[in-house]
Amino acid sequence: SKGITIKAEIENEDDLYERIHEAWLQGDTCGGIISCTIKGCPIGLGEPIYDKLHATLGMAMLSINAVKGFEYGEGFAAAAMKGSEHNEAKQGGILGGISNGEDINFRIAFKPIPTLGKEHEGRHDVCAVPRALPIVEAMAALTVVDLLFSNMAAKMDNLKKIVIPDGVTTIGYGAFYHCDELEEVNIPTSVTSIEGYAFDKTAFVENYPDDFVIVGD
Repeated sequence: SKGITIKAEIENEDDLYERIHEAWLQGDTCGGIISCTIKGCPIGLGEPIYDKLHATLGMAMLSINAVKGFEYGEGFAAAAMKGSEHNEAKQGGILGGISNGEDINFRIAFKPIPTLGKEHEGRHDVCAVPRALPIVEAMAALTVVDLLFSNMAAKMDNLKKIVIPDGVTTIGYGAFYHCDELEEVNIPTSVTSIEGYAFDKTAFVENYPDDFVIVGD
């Protein structure tokens, strides 16, 4: 696997820098648009109702200072399309709130900075967009990682290893149910019972395949 990559770019970059220079000469400010692409996102991230992938991405992006708009796929342009034109390829990598394995594309709009150099002293930033690129990428990464953990927790068969904290004295067999890919479980010496019964390491190991490793004395 090549992993997940996230790239944010300024839309119409040359034009934006011309606008920035012009605004600077006039003691004014300007806004702009950043587009972002997430590549390598696995199928199935997101939920069909409350935690839709585009909703969580939108929440993350709109939490960035100066952001005033968010759209994914064709966004508002889809309102002017016919159903025959707005096909799966124009969904921005998200269908029904869940990633479909394609590249995820979204755009965010930044407002002009309200503090004007010609009216106020101290802060004279002309445009927030260039400095916001790593912030957009970071917020997108945090969103994807959070959903990856949620997805993994919902699919216990993805777990490879379980580490039980030292100090725990009793555990339940439910901790190992549906963990088809589980290869190792770390049980500390503090564990004395499982499901209320005295913990017998030898008997416990006999209930699992030979390649299932128990770490601990």
